[in-house]
Amino acid sequence: MIFSLPTAECNEEEELLEEDSITPAEAAFLEGYERGETVQCANCGEEIEKDSAIKKKIRGKIRYFCSEECLEDFLESLEEED
Repeated sequence: MIFSLPTAECNEEEELLEEDSITPAEAAFLEGYERGETVQCANCGEEIEKDSAIKKKIRGKIRYFCSEECLEDFLESLEEED
């Protein structure tokens, strides 16, 4: 039986794989997390998951907020405009 030892090329390939980093999306995938649809907070612009956003119909339009504080700030700014 003849056995062959790994060549230097194989070792280099292994080193590249070990040094390779993963993206945040790949990390989330590895954790079993599937990101849902996102929306922007109407007040601060933060990107948030639609399922966890505060949803409010204001002046006939559905708006999304990341927090109660942002919702209140937004409503206050509308009152100031009127």
